Amino acid sequence: LKAGKKKATITWKRPRGVNGYEIYMKQGSSGKWSRVKTITSASTLKYTKSSLKKWKRYYFKVRSYKYLDGQKIYSPWSATKSVVVK
Repeated sequence: LKAGKKKATITWKRPRGVNGYEIYMKQGSSGKWSRVKTITSASTLKYTKSSLKKWKRYYFKVRSYKYLDGQKIYSPWSATKSVVVK
């Protein structure tokens, strides 16, 4: 997780057999988690969230998913990472 000018870029490693990823974010430790992006390509391993507020702390977590018998199956959450936006 890297901070930029009013943005944060998150990268992750690709597990085998996934179809995509969901990225969740919250502002501050007491904020609510919200899904900011669903990525439908397993080969995409990076996402940049822009329009963030300067000098605020943001938390991010990622989970992968795959389809099994027509149902979306989720992985456990990644570790939660935080960053202060510049």
